Amino acid sequence: MSLSMGTGVLVEGPVTALGVLRQRTRAQHEKIEGSIDLQGALRSREGYRRLLEGYLGLYRPYEALLAGQTEAVREIVAWPLHARVPLLERDLSLLGASVGEIAAVPESEGLPDLRCEDAMLGALYVVEGSQLGGQYIYRQIEEKLGLDEDSGAAFFFGSGSNTGGEWKRFTALLDASVKDAEVAAEAACGMFEAFGSWLGRPTDAKELV
Repeated sequence: MSLSMGTGVLVEGPVTALGVLRQRTRAQHEKIEGSIDLQGALRSREGYRRLLEGYLGLYRPYEALLAGQTEAVREIVAWPLHARVPLLERDLSLLGASVGEIAAVPESEGLPDLRCEDAMLGALYVVEGSQLGGQYIYRQIEEKLGLDEDSGAAFFFGSGSNTGGEWKRFTALLDASVKDAEVAAEAACGMFEAFGSWLGRPTDAKELV
């Protein structure tokens, strides 16, 4: 089965919320991989620290918005149990950042409007999906910088070997929870844009290595 979603995008197969999200965000997903100089950031601990600061500048405002969502939405990702801001702050502290420096990390103002549930669910799709890529980045951090989840790489380690299982659980709940897939997809695309523009800034990694 195929269906035009009214946006010039052709979705193949059964039309589910998850299918729409995957199809609509494919180009943004590919684009973000080229906009962040990950290898450059991992050439030094200073570059890696700036990369973590970039993530913290995104996750602080994002998790502040998530905190204002309904309990049902928060439970989909077991938040705040799985909050990432504390992990980022701990990693930065282990890398030598002071309490004042961590508090002064600039925050992104480019997040999409996530006030409605479907929009937040679309953003969650991007954020939770990034944990899968985080497993690859974690291995790179171990190899290049000699850090692990106890010495400054807890954010990218995430749930470790449980990450794949948690992703499957999340996507099943997401698919059952989204009411308007177009709203969710629009927010997901905006979230990818926010990640790419913020983390791709020269001051995050490229000028520091």
